[in-house]
Amino acid sequence: MTVSSVARESHLMIRHRCLASLALCLCILPGSIVFAQSAGIPKSAKETGNVQGSMDAIKQTLAAHLERLQSDDTDEQRAARAAIVDEISVNGNPAHPSFLSVYCAEFANEVMPLLESEAMPVRLNAAIVTARLADRSRSGQLIAPTLRLLADAEDPVALWGLKAARALMSTVVANPGMNQGNLLVPAVLKLVETHPAAYLAQDAYEALMLGYLEDPKPVQPAMLASVAPAMLKAIRARLLAYQNGIPDEPMTENRATLFLTDAKVWDAQPAAMQLQIAQDLLSLLSFATQRIASTSPGSERSAVVKTAQPTGKAIGVIGRNIKDKAIETAANQAAQIIEATSMEETKLRISNLYAALKANARFAEIKKPPALPSIAAGASSGAATSTSPAE
Repeated sequence: MTVSSVARESHLMIRHRCLASLALCLCILPGSIVFAQSAGIPKSAKETGNVQGSMDAIKQTLAAHLERLQSDDTDEQRAARAAIVDEISVNGNPAHPSFLSVYCAEFANEVMPLLESEAMPVRLNAAIVTARLADRSRSGQLIAPTLRLLADAEDPVALWGLKAARALMSTVVANPGMNQGNLLVPAVLKLVETHPAAYLAQDAYEALMLGYLEDPKPVQPAMLASVAPAMLKAIRARLLAYQNGIPDEPMTENRATLFLTDAKVWDAQPAAMQLQIAQDLLSLLSFATQRIASTSPGSERSAVVKTAQPTGKAIGVIGRNIKDKAIETAANQAAQIIEATSMEETKLRISNLYAALKANARFAEIKKPPALPSIAAGASSGAATSTSPAE
């Protein structure tokens, strides 16, 4: 289907009355569509938030934009995406919050059929504009379409769901009673568990970090405490990949471990969560170093080294946070493991770190990470991997 140019109205071009008359006609020609145009949303509704008498205009405007979004013409799609987002601005300034809420709620209702389409390109276009509108508005009215995107089976669509979730996460976490808000974090976590792609895990981590690493001031301790459990579950989902080899892009966890051990984030966690953070980071470090010791030199091995070193440093930050010099020293030694480090030395450094953590009363229940199955099998058969870091 070929899409014709969109007719444009202009009250300034009186001498072109003939062309203007044609532009007002909705003409359906064989093989082409001319899109109907709305009169537009009154500027006063955007500025004052008083939408009484403007609901029809909001509905008609959104319907026109969403019709263009489904065009086969990429220029039309691009213009429609921009137009949908631009509706929440007035002369470059944000529209009134009341208008914003009404507009986003109406968009959420109208975009749902597109997100349910069997055609992936239609869902993808709808996903892009949903994420961009979420980023500009931060409106909780967009939770429902965001949840639908997070559940999409196709990675490209799910990625835009994560971008929308990232934009909304701080609003949702700061307002626990928000409608369907309690479903957002579990939906992000489920996506990580069902989509193995590292770039999706990275965006999931970014969503859960609430923008804290870029600007910590707006993020309150209660918000940090609420996202940490999901962050650890996401890390554990990724740890499973070490059972059979090296996960996709192992360095993906680096910013997550930096976040979890930051002093403000750490202090916001209850004692049980602090123990779990230490446990999971120790497991990540142990599994990574086991793979270093059992993998041939190459880019994969180098990537795991670049995971192990920051993880060791992150555990060292835990030692600093709780003023335990033994943990800090042992962690920093583990962080110096490189490809050339012998298996015996690697094993010793991880064991020393485990002992240092175990010696601190708050980590008395920490468990030694197990040997990875394939490495343990090699050890039992007398293979070279018998000196793997964990027992």
